Amino acid sequence: MKLSVVIPVYKVENSLVRCVESIVRQDVPGMEIILVDDGSPDRCPEICEDLAKKYECIRVIHKENGGLSSARNAGIAVAECDYITFADSDDYVEKGSYNEILGILEKHKEYDILEYPVMEFYGSSKQHLLSFNDTEYNSAQNYWLNGRAYAHTYAWNKFYRMSLFDDVRYPEGKVFEDAWTLPLLLKKAKCTATCSKGLYYYCMNDCGITNTAGGRQFKMLLDAHIEALRILDLPQGVELLRYYMHIVNTQIQTYEYDGCRITLPKIKIGSEIIQYLRAADVPKVSKIKCLIIKISNLNILCRLINSLKRK
Repeated sequence: MKLSVVIPVYKVENSLVRCVESIVRQDVPGMEIILVDDGSPDRCPEICEDLAKKYECIRVIHKENGGLSSARNAGIAVAECDYITFADSDDYVEKGSYNEILGILEKHKEYDILEYPVMEFYGSSKQHLLSFNDTEYNSAQNYWLNGRAYAHTYAWNKFYRMSLFDDVRYPEGKVFEDAWTLPLLLKKAKCTATCSKGLYYYCMNDCGITNTAGGRQFKMLLDAHIEALRILDLPQGVELLRYYMHIVNTQIQTYEYDGCRITLPKIKIGSEIIQYLRAADVPKVSKIKCLIIKISNLNILCRLINSLKRK
């Protein structure tokens, strides 16, 4: 059982050492850590080389700046182990997490993807734990809908069988690249699972895409989910409706930017709407949006919300 860890590096002088040393301290036999210097203009290239001299498990790739997807792809191209995972260089991993997860994979060799918990937005007022039960999903559709994977498509809190990336790469030139790539990996995976072990610290970054995204970026996210609807061939039902309403919010965010065009395709909203409207965990505003779409259409909803924003 060997593990490749790919860490893209760009303008992270203050957090890079913390991230890398948290991975080194996982003390996984046979692990390789691949630092991909994505043309960082600060001291990061030098720090990467210093870390490689200090720890034998580290190797460094220096490349021209190409963005997060490009950096991950460069790491994937040289990774040599049975499993691969990722870490963002402003985050870190709790000690012992990787060995716990690899222990599960050793017992369950059928798992192609294994997802583990995240402390989201660590260090901010939005900090909260994204936890999971120990659950197996034997279809991409089941994991995407019932596991609500669409809401946490993160690359870095998952271990993947390396062979899944034989013909899959992250889309270069796009943001929210995880949402584009995970459905492709799920289509190839025979068994996906979540576990309650381990912990990834997703640290708050005021300059990250989550906090800086505008219309153009949300349009890429919307397109990613429209593509997921197409390739995953999701079954009709209340969980599809729940996912659809999740995408509706992104369509609303892109409506004016995209010239008031509706690109999200319609789905049939049938009797499952009653179960959706009765669900205690669905916000009232989402239920109202769903009713408006059912009674009229998505275009009317977007026009209504945008007109209210102008007031």
